[in-house]
This record gives sequence, C-alpha cells and structure tokens, in this order.
Amino acid sequence: MVDDGDAAVTSLSGSEDEVSSQLLLIARRRAAGDGVAAMDTSAEEEDDGGEDDSERVREILRDMATRNKLPLAKKSAGAIRKMLRKIVKKPGDAKARRMPTKNIIIKKYVADVKGGMEILKLAGFEVADDYVTMSEEVARANLGLLQTMVDQLEAAEGDMMALINAPPKPIKRQRCKGGCGFFAEAATDYMCSVCYKKKNNPSSSSSSSSSSEKKEDNVPKRCIEGCGFFGSPKFRDMCSKCFVKAGGVIEKPKLWHKKLRRAVTKLAAVYRFRKGMKVRAVQTNKRRCWACRKKVGLGGFDCRCGYVFCAKHRYANEHDCPFDYRRAHQKKIAKENETVSTKKFDKIDQ
Repeated sequence: MVDDGDAAVTSLSGSEDEVSSQLLLIARRRAAGDGVAAMDTSAEEEDDGGEDDSERVREILRDMATRNKLPLAKKSAGAIRKMLRKIVKKPGDAKARRMPTKNIIIKKYVADVKGGMEILKLAGFEVADDYVTMSEEVARANLGLLQTMVDQLEAAEGDMMALINAPPKPIKRQRCKGGCGFFAEAATDYMCSVCYKKKNNPSSSSSSSSSSEKKEDNVPKRCIEGCGFFGSPKFRDMCSKCFVKAGGVIEKPKLWHKKLRRAVTKLAAVYRFRKGMKVRAVQTNKRRCWACRKKVGLGGFDCRCGYVFCAKHRYANEHDCPFDYRRAHQKKIAKENETVSTKKFDKIDQ
C-alpha cells in the first residue's frame, strides 16, 4: 500500500523552494502522526496500569475492613482520603506531601492500622527518616491515580458506615430440651440453666432438698400450751407469757439507760469547761500589725506569741506579749546544762 505522504512526495512539482517547503510540511505531518500513535499506546498502558492499581486498592480496603474493627477501618479510610485529596488539590504543597510518622493521625489511623501504610505506598509515598514523603514529580504524574483512590476510599467509607449502622441480625431462640418450656442457649447444650444443672450436677438436687428441710425447720410454730401465739425454742416452744406461767425466768437485757446518762453528764461537763476557757484568736492576715493594724507587708516582725507586729509594737512590753520568756529560758538552761553527780555507794558499817 502507498501511504498518503508517499503519494504526496511523488506528486511534488514546481520550483525547488516550493518542493522543499512541501517536503517540510509532509515531514511535520508524519512526526505529528507518530506522536499521536505513541500517545495512544502510552494512554492504553496507563489505563491498564490504573485498572491494576484500582483493583489493588480494592483488595487492600477489603483486607483492612476484615483485619481491623470496622469503626477503626472507617476512620483510617477517612484520614487517608483527606491526605490524598489535599495533594490532588495542591500537588505543590510540601506540607501535604511530607508528614512525620509521629503525627497522631498518621500513627493512630495509618501506621497502627493493618493495610494503612500499603495504601500510602501504592499512592506513591515513601517512608524515610521518620517522615512519610512524596515528591512533587510523583504527585503530578499520579494525579489520576490519586483521584481514583480518593473516590474508592470515599465509597469504602460509606460502605463501612452502612455496615456499622446496620441493625444486628435476629438470633433464633430455641426451647429447652428438658421440656420445661424456657428458652435455651447453645452454650448450655440448648437447655435452660435449671435443667443443665440437674443434668451435670445431680448433687444439687440433694442440696436443694436439704435446704428445703432447713427452711421447714425455720418455720415458726405455735405455742405448745395452745394459747394461739407463736412459740420460740429459747422458751421451750412456748410463748413468753406461758413460759413465765410455767415458772421460767426471762433474763432482762442489760439496761443502757444508766450508761447513756453517765455519758451525757460527762459531755455536759466537758462542754461547760471549754465554754469557760478563752479561745485564742488566730491572725489570718500576716501583712498587718496585730496591735495597730498597720500595713507591714513582708517586713513584719514575728513574735514568739504567734502574731506579726510592726517596728513599733514588735517588743514584748509594747503589745503585752503573753509568752512566758522566763519559763522558756529555764527550760533551755536545764536542757543545755545537764546535772553531773557522782555515783552513790552503800556505806559499809565497821
């Protein structure tokens, strides 16, 4: 077959300048045709690669939903979707393409989630020096893939949300095999708790009989004298009146009235004693003089009586100090000067 360009070359006519211009035009058309063909083949290859990547993303999302809890997988998909959407909107944003692995979102919803880092690596991210990075060239080259991944993540997020909000499946309940009419569970061999205990613990029946006998023993009985009242074992199965008539003696409980009266008397005495004592006032504001109420700030003088005074009233005779300096000095001298005496010997009589 003869190409259109070859036919055009054979049909050239005219001057040399016209022929050269026509040959240049034909060459440009051929180059443009080869470029279009190459673009078509590269587009087909990109389509094949994009389909493989999208299928891989679907597999990772399915694996993420099965290996992790659904709420965590949903939050992880949402976090990754937001990261990729920022890059799609602004591929040149360095902050969106470079994030530390210590970031709480990366750590909690990507690194600690099974399948999270695989999605980032498939998108073009690389982990290096405690950072998750993507170069600007890769981001601009994979814009189509990133947009596809954003759409898939959004769809997967919706599916996971639907599964989370789906009502639980009703559990079919089965009647007890023992024929008692109650419902049973598979954990107890489809028997109710009572029938299951009877089957596996026959001793429980004997214990239940003994407990019923004990209950019968604890039932109150009528008085044996026939008065109609209930009797008591401590009154020999008689009521209290019949027991006294029969000559029994009822021990009276210890009277607590005397102890209470004695305690009330003691408390009243303590109250009167404390009421008569003078209550010593407490200085709450330490930045004023206790005698003249003058402001002293941090320059007040602490007295041994426990109050703060100004420069005028700091002496003991100026504020009638109740502290006993004499006794304090006596105690100090006695403590510092211990008594020294010789050992006493018994006298020997000649």
